[in-house]
Amino acid sequence: MINLRITCSALFILLLPPTLTSIGAPPVNKAAEGLAKAIPVYKKGGSRQAAEKQMILLIHLLSASNRDSVSSNSALIKKAMDFREDIGAQQRTTTVGAVLKAWETAYVYGAINNNHFTGRATKGRYRGETLIFENIVPQEMLPECEGYIGNLRVVPKSLARKSGDSIDRRDRAYAIGLRQVMHEAKTRAAMLEIEKSKVGHLGLTESDYEARWRAEVAETGDAYTQPPNLQLVGQRLSSPSKMNGNCYVLRVEVTNLSRHPTEVEIHSSIVGYTDNENKIYEMRKDSRTVKMRRSEVREYEVRTPNVSAFKAALKGFDPKKSQKVIYRGYTVVAKFGDEVIGSTGSDGRMMRVASGEYSAPDVISEVSRAGSIASPVIKPTYELIQFKTAEELAAGKNGVTICSGLPGTRALMADEKRLYRLDYDGTLWIYKFPSFNAPTESLGKIFAEGGVNALFSDGAAYYIHLSESAKSFSKDEVVKFTSVSDLISGENGKSVGTVSTATAALMSDGESYYKVSHEGSQYTLVHSRDLKQLLANGEIGTVGELYCGANHSGIFSDGSSYYLQVRSLSEN
Repeated sequence: MINLRITCSALFILLLPPTLTSIGAPPVNKAAEGLAKAIPVYKKGGSRQAAEKQMILLIHLLSASNRDSVSSNSALIKKAMDFREDIGAQQRTTTVGAVLKAWETAYVYGAINNNHFTGRATKGRYRGETLIFENIVPQEMLPECEGYIGNLRVVPKSLARKSGDSIDRRDRAYAIGLRQVMHEAKTRAAMLEIEKSKVGHLGLTESDYEARWRAEVAETGDAYTQPPNLQLVGQRLSSPSKMNGNCYVLRVEVTNLSRHPTEVEIHSSIVGYTDNENKIYEMRKDSRTVKMRRSEVREYEVRTPNVSAFKAALKGFDPKKSQKVIYRGYTVVAKFGDEVIGSTGSDGRMMRVASGEYSAPDVISEVSRAGSIASPVIKPTYELIQFKTAEELAAGKNGVTICSGLPGTRALMADEKRLYRLDYDGTLWIYKFPSFNAPTESLGKIFAEGGVNALFSDGAAYYIHLSESAKSFSKDEVVKFTSVSDLISGENGKSVGTVSTATAALMSDGESYYKVSHEGSQYTLVHSRDLKQLLANGEIGTVGELYCGANHSGIFSDGSSYYLQVRSLSEN
C-alpha cells in the first residue's frame, strides 16, 4: 500500500479569452449523414416487421462504412445522431445501444456478406443456424415498444425466448429505459404541437399569455418580488451540418418550480477553442428575459451563426494561424435582478464557469481587439484531503488536509507508484510518491487534450472519460488503455461504455469503481464492482451525497486511501 504525504504550495493564474462569433466549417461526414436519414423515430404501436427491416438497413449501412469494430461504429452512429434534432436524449442512447449490439452480434456470427445481413451464422458455436430478431422486452410486457428498433436484438433461433419463458432481471431493467423513451417521445410530441400552433406559449396568443401572467403576479402579491426556484437544463442538439444550416445548436429548458410567477434573465454561451493555440472563444452568446407562470416549463434553442463565414476572423486573434475553433461546451446562467439563482454547463468544468467559480472559460488571457493582454484574474485554490474510506470522503468526515494552495485540475489519477495530474491544456504530469513538491516529468499532451472529464486507474489498466470526441472515440465514452503511453497517444484503446454528461468524476480503488453523478446542485458518489454496470446505471450502490457539491477539482484513490481536491473553504 502507498502512503501519500504531500506538501506543496502552488498557484496557477487562469486568464480569460477573447470572444468570437463563429468558427471554421468542419468537413461533412457523408456516412453519418446517410445513416442519420435511416434512423427511425419511436412511434407507439409501430410495426415489428417494419422495425426489423429498419434494423437490417442500419446493419447494412454500418457494414458499408468499412468499419470493423464496435468503437468505430459507435463513433459513426453517435455522429449520425447529431443530425437528428427530432430524437430525444433517452431515445438516442437506447437506439444507439440496440443497433450497435445487433451489428456486433451479426458480425461475430459471420452473418454479414457483402455488407448485407444474411440471417445465418457462418462462424462460432451456432454455425449454420438461423439468426432472428426478438424483442428484448416481450410484447406482452410492453406492447407499445414491440415495433421500436431500440427493443430488438439478434439471437440464434435456438436461444430465442419461447412463449411462457420467464423474463430475466436484465431484460426487466431494460424496460425502465424503454418507458423513459415512451415518456420522452410523448413530451416532445406535445411540445412540437405547441410550437407548430400559430399562437404563443401554451396555446395562447402573446397578449393572452401576458394578461394571464400579469393576473398571477397581481394574485401572488409580494411573492413575485422573491427569487424563484428554477431548474435549468442544457443540451447540445447537433453539430454543424447541411441539415441544420452548418451551426451548433443548444437547447435550453427552464422550469419554474416556485408557486408564484417570475421574470428572469437567462444567459447562454456556446464556447470553443482554436485548433493550434487552444485559445478559447465564445462562439455565441444569448441573453433574454423570460416571463414564467407558476410551475411552468419554457424551452428554446440557441444557434451559432453559420460556421463557414468566420474563418477569416481568426487571423486577428491567433498568431499561430488556427484554421478553426473546436466546440468546447456551453454554459447557462439564470439571474433574478443582479443575483445569480441558477446555472449549469456541458460538463464539470463548464459548470464551474457557469457557477462563477471561473469567471470565463478555462485558461487563456483576455485579449482586446488590438491584441493587448488585460489584467489577469486570480483563480481559486484547492486543498487535497485524504480519507480512509469512500464513505468518509462523501460525507467529508475525518479528512486530513495534506496539501493546500493547489490550482484547479482537469483530472487526477494514481497507480501503484505515481500520481498523475492533467492540466487544463491537456498536459499530463507525473509526481512520485511520497513527494508532491514539483512534477518529476511532463508526459506531454494526451490525445484528447482539453476534451477530458476524468482519468482513473484500477491497477491493471488506465481509463479516460471523454467530454469531447477524439480520434475514433465519441463524447462521453470511457476508453480503456493497458499503458500510460497508449493513454497519451490514444492508440490501442477499447471503449468500455458510455456515461452521461451528468458524471462529474470517476475513480477506482482496485476493487470497486466509483462515479460522482450530479443532478442540479446535488452531487452523489455511487459505486459498483462492475465498471460497465456503473457506466450504464445498472446495479449500483450509493455511497452518499458529496459534501462539497461542485466545489471539487479531482478525485482519486491509491488503493489504500481516497483523495479529494476541494476548493479552499476560505473561498467557498
